[in-house]
Amino acid sequence: MGAGLPQDTRIPRGHHQAGYHWKSAVLSVCTQAGPLPVLWRFGKAPETADLTLARPLVRRAQHTWGRGVIRWLILDAGFVDGPWLRRLKIQGTDTVIRIKEGMDNYEAARRQAEAAPPRAWQAVALPKRRPKERQPLRREVLGLVDQPGWEGLDRPISVCVVGDTYADKVEYWVLICTQPYLSAKAIYDLFRRRWGIEETFMALAARYHGINDLYACRPGLALALIHFTLLTHTLRYLCLLTRAARAGRPRTKYLVVYWAGYYALLHASEVFEQVFDHWPLWEDRREQILEALRYCEGG
Repeated sequence: MGAGLPQDTRIPRGHHQAGYHWKSAVLSVCTQAGPLPVLWRFGKAPETADLTLARPLVRRAQHTWGRGVIRWLILDAGFVDGPWLRRLKIQGTDTVIRIKEGMDNYEAARRQAEAAPPRAWQAVALPKRRPKERQPLRREVLGLVDQPGWEGLDRPISVCVVGDTYADKVEYWVLICTQPYLSAKAIYDLFRRRWGIEETFMALAARYHGINDLYACRPGLALALIHFTLLTHTLRYLCLLTRAARAGRPRTKYLVVYWAGYYALLHASEVFEQVFDHWPLWEDRREQILEALRYCEGG
């Protein structure tokens, strides 16, 4: 799940009109082809909180596809809510969520990480960043036991601290997970799926589709443009997935013919020779024959 905020919409050349800021929360499904947005909701910014948009999205998904259909909910830092995470856990949904710097839980985890012996850390692959971006010399993860301070959650958690070592300092970020027996590496790997979400919305907003730079228009039209951009993006990937599934279907010029405990691989022409030679016996099975042929054609 992600939330985004379009940029300012000031009109140049001395023409002034109040701009609108909209926040969008999007529930995506992570697939091999990338994250697919399936549900989204808009709210005025900054007064609409991330959680105000997120809770109805998850409820809608549960109402449509059933409770527990979301096995893992991977959230960014704006969605911390102990009672909500507890309800999700009871309903069969575990959560991985990043903790904001400065929160009590973050500071407690950072202090524990700084006091941990070097052997407690596990090295992971360095992040892929653009050439001009700063790259750490080393990235490691550390698992911690349950921490206090999660009022309303009332459930054990596991904690993953990620440490990025640079030449001059070490930077930490903290993940918590409502599955208490998950290792730090497993939590880290789950949260890495968010990078695909970030890349997708960077493409939608900045690189190709410009939903952060809409031209001057009425609020309803602006939301419609964003809505149909998300919808088109999802439909495109569904088409690609369908085509890939069809391409992976085994094709053959033969038909497999079964009789009792025997079978034969025959050309379609050989099968129809038998059909035509014994037509009265096959006439009642016309629809079954056509259905089998359409399946072989990929229909």
